[in-house]
Amino acid sequence: MKLDIYEALELKIRHNSWEKIVQFHLKDDVLYVTSPWNSNMSLMYLPDKLCYYLGIKGFENELDFLLRSDEYEIQQHFKQEQIELPEQAITVAEKEEEQITEIINAEDNKKEITPDDLISLGIETVDQLKELLEKDQTLSSSFFHSSSASLEKLEYVQGLISRAKTNIIAYLPTIGYDCNEATEIAPSIFGGIKKDGKDIYVVTRPSDGDVVLLYYTSEFDVLEYVDAEFWYEDGRNIPKQITLGQLLKKTGINRIPVRNTAIPNSDIEALFEAPKSETLDFDPVPYTHQKIARIISSFANTDGGTLIFGLKEVNSSLNEVVGLSADFDVIDITKKAISLLSPMPSVTYEYKRSEDKDVFVIKTEKSDISILLGDKKYIRKEVDSILEENKSKEVILNNPKFKRTFAIIISIENYTERSDNQISKVKYANKDASNFKQVLIDVMNVSEDDILTFQNEKALKSNLEYELKSLFHYLTEDDRLIFYYVGHGFHDGIKNYLSTYDMHIFNIAGTAIPLQNILLDPLKKSKCNNALIFIDACAKSFINENERAQISDINEEELLVLTEEFPNYTTFLSCQPGQSSYSSDDLQNGIWTHHLVNALQGNAQEVIKDGKYVTDRLLSNYLSRSVAVYTKNELKYDQNPRAVLDSSYENVILEIK
Repeated sequence: MKLDIYEALELKIRHNSWEKIVQFHLKDDVLYVTSPWNSNMSLMYLPDKLCYYLGIKGFENELDFLLRSDEYEIQQHFKQEQIELPEQAITVAEKEEEQITEIINAEDNKKEITPDDLISLGIETVDQLKELLEKDQTLSSSFFHSSSASLEKLEYVQGLISRAKTNIIAYLPTIGYDCNEATEIAPSIFGGIKKDGKDIYVVTRPSDGDVVLLYYTSEFDVLEYVDAEFWYEDGRNIPKQITLGQLLKKTGINRIPVRNTAIPNSDIEALFEAPKSETLDFDPVPYTHQKIARIISSFANTDGGTLIFGLKEVNSSLNEVVGLSADFDVIDITKKAISLLSPMPSVTYEYKRSEDKDVFVIKTEKSDISILLGDKKYIRKEVDSILEENKSKEVILNNPKFKRTFAIIISIENYTERSDNQISKVKYANKDASNFKQVLIDVMNVSEDDILTFQNEKALKSNLEYELKSLFHYLTEDDRLIFYYVGHGFHDGIKNYLSTYDMHIFNIAGTAIPLQNILLDPLKKSKCNNALIFIDACAKSFINENERAQISDINEEELLVLTEEFPNYTTFLSCQPGQSSYSSDDLQNGIWTHHLVNALQGNAQEVIKDGKYVTDRLLSNYLSRSVAVYTKNELKYDQNPRAVLDSSYENVILEIK
């Protein structure tokens, strides 16, 4: 499995006159992300997207650490947590000595490299050495091979770092520091240290070779953003602290470029004294991620604004900086809030220090396009974030024009019989498909000749792959495609799959069929601009004879991309990730398809707009409510349908005659 990642200054999805700004775009095995890929803004979302792609939901924090850290930090973390290194990583580690020797043994090298050289150059890993020698040809030509083991030198350097950490942390209590809770949070950084009752961070470094070096980005971050001290020791003398004055004198620096922070301190300090307003909200403790999402959305849709946690309103004219406890996982809460919004607004957030207290600041820029929470648009009115009143001029009711509808119906109720590893039956699947087909004919005026059906043994992998190719090839811009599937569906960590009649659970890639191959890619390559996709499938293991389940959840990421590119495409899914799609013995149908057919027949008034249109948005809302209520009341299970649709449009599915 290989995923290529490319950077772009800006990503936009266009279709005719319609345009949407996006942060990411995933196509096949290529991910496009706004530059720089490792910025705080990008890394706020990239772990989530990659976890979706890799099928490892729940490991977003771990992946975030791996993306932000270098090789040495990662290896140290594995050792600290007593996690066995993967075999591949061990193999790499075993080759380090050979690699270093090869680097140093170049014929044109002239000087033996020593541990002091490694220390003075800040070299602690093979990759660092290679990178430095590649960048500096003069340096590269000055070394010849070492007769002693190079890896031993590297281990020696790493030992110095370990010694420095031990000696410095042992020394600090002797001069009044409280190190009882000292914890290593990065290879050279300790937290949990108190000085005069105040929490500080300590960066530790060896000074062997009469040089103190900063290498890790975490070191610079700590020294820049929080209360921190920089200590060093050489194994001979007592540890010493480097102060700003010493740094300036020793380096001869007399000119310091000042980088503007994302949120200027002057702006924040002025807000501390301001009352809540259209552009300012605050509270002593963080709001829920849902409320934060509403406020950010309202700021973006109005004039921008700032949200502060750790600030208390004493009265209408007086605020108090109370600070925000580190116990609050406010960064993760903020990330989760932003992830709920579409498209993603321009948001900056960071901790700020005021009156010896930490506050958390979230600054939102005004957006030129609507930022939606679900399908709702919030605006800021005085001190409240409220739903924008529907304005007729902003309502975009899209009634796509087409001359002909083609439909594909796939239903697999029974799978190939096997002596073992039998795939479970999908109860009432064929009856669901039959009912849906009848609605197409009776209500949506689709000719039976234009409906391709694949049921049970006809839904072989080979049949689906070859018999559908010609259909997509001949679709025109005047056609509409309706795709309906009922059976087992799942995600294998890379792609969404639909099961086939002859699928084997031990050879999914070879016997199932990727949704991308059978539908998404052919549809995007066709001239068809109008499509409705209905998938009654999920794959969470659950022992229940009425459950439609096998293997793992359908991932909606590639479906989101499809909808972003084509506003007239709408996808309806029978349940949320982690849930199952159920059937009912009372209904003699799948619950979701039963309610879907009922709505398309015009029997649910809440899906009919202006007395004559069934729309995708109203249908989605109806299925979400009705299926959830029925499943909960009748089976005591949770099933919450979802839809992937464009936030800017409300598409007409059919007109009630």
